[in-house]
Amino acid sequence: MKILFAASEMVPFCKTGGLADVIGSLPPVLAAMNHEVHIVLPGYAGIDREKFGFRPRCDQFQVQVGPVTKPVSISSTDWRGTFVHLIENEEYFDRPALYGDEQGDYYDNGPRFICYCRGVLEAARCLELEPDIISAHDWQAGLIAAYLRTAYRSDPLFRNTRTLLTIHNLGYQGNFAPWVFSLSGIPESEFHWQRMEYYGNVSFLKTGIVYSDAVSTVSETYADEITREPMGFGMQGVLAERRHDLHGILNGIDDKEWDPATDIILPYRYNAHDLEGKRKCRTTLLEKFGLALQDDLPLFGIVTRLDTQKGMDILEEAMGKIASLDVGLLVLGTGTREHQDAMEQFAARYRNRIRVMLRFDAALSHLVYGGSDAFLMPSRYEPCGLGQMIAMRYGALPVVHETGGLADTVTDLDRDPGRGNGFSFGEYSDDALVDAVERAVRAWREPGRPRWNAAMQRGMHTDFSWRHSAEKYLALFARMRNIPKKNS
Repeated sequence: MKILFAASEMVPFCKTGGLADVIGSLPPVLAAMNHEVHIVLPGYAGIDREKFGFRPRCDQFQVQVGPVTKPVSISSTDWRGTFVHLIENEEYFDRPALYGDEQGDYYDNGPRFICYCRGVLEAARCLELEPDIISAHDWQAGLIAAYLRTAYRSDPLFRNTRTLLTIHNLGYQGNFAPWVFSLSGIPESEFHWQRMEYYGNVSFLKTGIVYSDAVSTVSETYADEITREPMGFGMQGVLAERRHDLHGILNGIDDKEWDPATDIILPYRYNAHDLEGKRKCRTTLLEKFGLALQDDLPLFGIVTRLDTQKGMDILEEAMGKIASLDVGLLVLGTGTREHQDAMEQFAARYRNRIRVMLRFDAALSHLVYGGSDAFLMPSRYEPCGLGQMIAMRYGALPVVHETGGLADTVTDLDRDPGRGNGFSFGEYSDDALVDAVERAVRAWREPGRPRWNAAMQRGMHTDFSWRHSAEKYLALFARMRNIPKKNS
């Protein structure tokens, strides 16, 4: 199968969030399963062409953006069995950041990603790819399916192409003023409430949902949650209409990067059969944060963006009660000034129980996973979540709000002692969070910790690798190829 990924981020080339990790992980797995995989990215200035071996591939051609044409060229490299292509245009992509700066989003993000979406299809033509599947991701690639059904409808290169739109976070929709639609080159008849129009504006994400042959998101529970309020963020109606074409496929983790048995970032390595290294990691972690904690008290870790979406509001309400439970709590992350200030105040007030490091530190995050006994993720909503999977692989029991991918991966130990691998709470409140933490502490304090240890072993032995996700995507792609192409 020939698969073309259209996404605005990909590690190791460019990243602002989890989308980049997905595009950096899933395509190489598909390539290793003997499929031809191409990824088309915007040619951001921050991508090191020389380091990654990008070379000119297609001579300059023109992409229409409104009444003017923009010069575009393609540069390409091979990476982990895939072919990565950059849409090169200095005006739109020669900037220090991907989507905006300290002043906010770039004012011309609409035209920028019109150029990108048309550029993806022109790149496919230039490279003569004839993709079986175009896997488009988030609002930045949302117009591609609409172009295939309008401007490129008669192009023989795409006669057998099916399109999948994957939503990584419905909160980001790419909504722009009507003048942006006028630059798209899509017939004016498509600008109405059943197509591209969204409360008077044009929505790139809604466009992708409406025009794609199928829609997916990053966990089964999230796929259900986004068809109704409040998780639908105004899109619940259009998503409910496509319920039969809406699929939830859980993300995976890179099981080579996240493996406590081989993790060179950890000061001590360990596995499910020999946990001595984990005990030593805990000691090192406590020293790093300057917290003295007895061996018989559980240590909770948090690696997160300090934001309300990540549950900081209920965590702050619960902090005093959690600190009174004879536990240690270590927080690593950055976020809004409001939440950063609150974390610093709690750390000052409960110095014998709570420590905070307000920074992004990839290496230290490995140690937090490796040294913690439990891992807190009280997210208000979480489309997939990777932290809970990493925590389980590293032998830290997750304590999570039962939403999205957290609900799909964490089974509450008290509710299901035979399958439990953590603790979860359904009601989004500080009281429910405290109750879940208290239940975790009780399990920790049981003589010999039989339930805790069994749950930890189950988590460490769970396979969260990308291969399972890749197989589900391939099954979906096969079904899409066997159904009539969406043409109206």
